[in-house]
Order: sequence, then C-alpha cells, then structure tokens
Amino acid sequence: AHRVCIDRIRKVEQIAKFREKFGWQVVHVHLRTEEIELKRRFDQRRADDAFEDISFYDVLSRDRQYLGALEKDADLLINTDRCT
Repeated sequence: AHRVCIDRIRKVEQIAKFREKFGWQVVHVHLRTEEIELKRRFDQRRADDAFEDISFYDVLSRDRQYLGALEKDADLLINTDRCT
C-alpha cells in the first residue's frame, strides 16, 4: 500500500475532498503547538533564512480561524511543543 503525507492542509473541506476520493484510507494527523513555541520557531527561521517580510502574528491570525475545526476533525492529534 502506498502512503502519502500532505502538509499544510488549512481547511477541513480539503480533507473531505481527499476522503471523497480515497475513503477512510485517509488518516488526518494534526500537529499542534502552543503559540509561544510557534513564535520561537518562527523567529528562529527568520534569523536563519531570507524570510519574507511577514510577522508571526500575521501568519497566526491567517491560520487561526481554521485551527479549531482541524483539531476536531483529526483522527490523531499530536502536541509538538517538545519536538525540535
């Protein structure tokens, strides 16, 4: 059996489309992290890369509206706060 990982799903409707096509072979694994840790990682990437000129809070506010629904839909929810 083939396994595929898709990153940066932003809306539950996107997962629904995969499930329409592939049924319950699709396993939704949602990775979550507390805001303070997200900010630390964001700031580290900015320091390491020529990162686009966007603030952490712009990114967070853009994505926040979907996070609750994605967490509720997940088959597996993993807290990545202690992962590096």
